[in-house]
Amino acid sequence: MTGYSSSYYEPGSYSVEANFDQRGTTLTLFPSTPKQVYGRYICAITTPAQKFNMIGFLQQKAAYQVFMTASNNVTEYDSLILQCHVNYTLGNATGTEQFLWYRDDQLLSTNQSQYINITQTDGISSQLIISIVINTALNANQTTFKCTYDGDDGYKSQFQVVDILPNPVQCPSQTLNGYHWPATRVGHTAYLLCEEESLGNISRKCDYRTMAWDPTVSMNNCKPVYQLAIYGPKIINEMKDLQLQCVIVYTFGNATGSESFGWQRDGQSIQADQQKNITISGMDEMQSIMTVRHIKSKTLDSRKTIFTCTYLSSLGNKIGNHVVTLYPSNEPLRTCHNESMDGYSWPETVIGEVAHKPCKESATAIGFVQGHVRRVCRFIELSNEAKWDIVSTVNCVTSRFLSLQNEVSKLSPENNNATSVLIKLQGITTNSKNQSLFGGDILIANSALQKITEISDELSIDLSNIIDFLGIVSNLLELINKNSWSAIQQNRPGSINLSKILESYFRRAGFGNDTITAISNNI
Repeated sequence: MTGYSSSYYEPGSYSVEANFDQRGTTLTLFPSTPKQVYGRYICAITTPAQKFNMIGFLQQKAAYQVFMTASNNVTEYDSLILQCHVNYTLGNATGTEQFLWYRDDQLLSTNQSQYINITQTDGISSQLIISIVINTALNANQTTFKCTYDGDDGYKSQFQVVDILPNPVQCPSQTLNGYHWPATRVGHTAYLLCEEESLGNISRKCDYRTMAWDPTVSMNNCKPVYQLAIYGPKIINEMKDLQLQCVIVYTFGNATGSESFGWQRDGQSIQADQQKNITISGMDEMQSIMTVRHIKSKTLDSRKTIFTCTYLSSLGNKIGNHVVTLYPSNEPLRTCHNESMDGYSWPETVIGEVAHKPCKESATAIGFVQGHVRRVCRFIELSNEAKWDIVSTVNCVTSRFLSLQNEVSKLSPENNNATSVLIKLQGITTNSKNQSLFGGDILIANSALQKITEISDELSIDLSNIIDFLGIVSNLLELINKNSWSAIQQNRPGSINLSKILESYFRRAGFGNDTITAISNNI
């Protein structure tokens, strides 16, 4: 299109720029004031000789501003309301506009489980309600909200930074199922170590919805603790039947039901095989019994054979070994014969070996019992015979004494709760069932009295403490506990050490050279 050029003129309040090319003419209208409408008018040209014929339309765009209203701060777990409003300076909303809400650059939507509700009215206003505000940032106490309006003039946004203030409400300290939970802020979780030897921790939430402790305690992070023991003869004549029992004892937690056992002899896997006179059975996931009928030595130059029991668990495998010495079928064995004593069935055991059994509950051992009883088969030269020693419960401990041991470990001169410990110790050492205390429990009681003596002085000891202390010592020295003391004294100081603790306590109480009268059965 030659012969045509751009022209400029101002019809009314608009200036118009006309551009000509072979496709047509474009007229752009510019408003004389910023708030006036602007647009584009399209013209078509028929021939160079004719005047251009304008056919087209005017495209208008709206103009608007976005505003947000919200509080500058909110207390954690309280509610927060934010308003987003659009003010049109030109044109009107069409109803197709949309509000978008963001928190820390994350798009929000109505979600009841997250306590979020979003509403929109007439395309010009929107409301965001968070009924429970949770601080999602680990190292910050601020959160940023953004409201974005998607309209005819494109995206426009407003921001609001909100400070999240700590909630002063706390769940009070509380003791539940033997655990002492410290005071904890709402919305937070308290953690304590798992029981006994278990690794991990237990947790409990201070619920921000109820502003109270969650009634349930999560123990999912506590790992079960278990021990493996193999029971059976350690010496046997060839061609005899050998039976070994592999037992798992859980000191914390329980089996899941998916566990299994495996057996080996001298490193070679053993499977049940009737032709080889081998049977393997198990009543549950807690034990496995292997029987070898008419056992024989595998080699001529060695009498010893090693049986291995493996406990397969998702929490980790446990392995135990049991050495059996085989003697010719016609050679007599020097063993302690199987017998029952103190409620336990003791298997035939070679001289010098120790037989073990899991500790059992008794009238005085109420609740969880940890450890194994042991009994030594000794050779008595004077009579030239094998003879069982006394039953030792030094490694048996009950849950009541374990709990007290934990309480005693926290005692100090600044935290002298000796009166409470003495009262509890008096109660759990009192024997009303005519059954002895476990040796392990006696050792814990000894240590507790020693610790109380070390942290006490004349000002902290009163007459009731002395009476309780004497009562505990008397309980421990009951004649029924004689065998427990005998087992203790095989490897460590016994009742003599207890007498020294009692004497030291009296000196700290200020009665070293004075006389007091107290009634006790055994002192």
